[in-house]
Amino acid sequence: MMSFRRYASLFLLTVLLSACSEQEAPFDPEVVSSDVLAMLSEYASAANSGDLDAALGFYVQDSRFRWAEDGAIRYSSFADLEAAIRRFADYADFSTEYSDSYVNALTRDHAQLFTSFKTMVGGADAGGFSFSGVVTMNLVRTETGWKIMAGHTSTARERPSY
Repeated sequence: MMSFRRYASLFLLTVLLSACSEQEAPFDPEVVSSDVLAMLSEYASAANSGDLDAALGFYVQDSRFRWAEDGAIRYSSFADLEAAIRRFADYADFSTEYSDSYVNALTRDHAQLFTSFKTMVGGADAGGFSFSGVVTMNLVRTETGWKIMAGHTSTARERPSY
């Protein structure tokens, strides 16, 4: 049978170890939203400045990555996305503006981002063009910050009348 002194010592040790262990921050949707919007701003700055390596660093680079566009799974791997972005950047300079952004904080480490976008390709003096629409991103918090795990882009076009 364990003596009272030994039991009390084990209990005290357990309490001390629990107090010293790393405590996870509580889930605060406002903090998640603020962090995700800051990530979007950093991502846009990197992409719009032409720093593709930095922009690509905002995506998860593992088997979870997927991206859909206009009714099709467009990229089923990070490698597919990277190749497409690099080809597009070789084609012309581009910049994207985001507006009306909304974050749905799902957990401390998962969020959805809904935002409108407008992308300008090439300059107006060089026969450039633009397209716009909405994008939804599923994000996950990693050790290095928020990353885009999956997303969907739909471009704006006139809807037929029914």
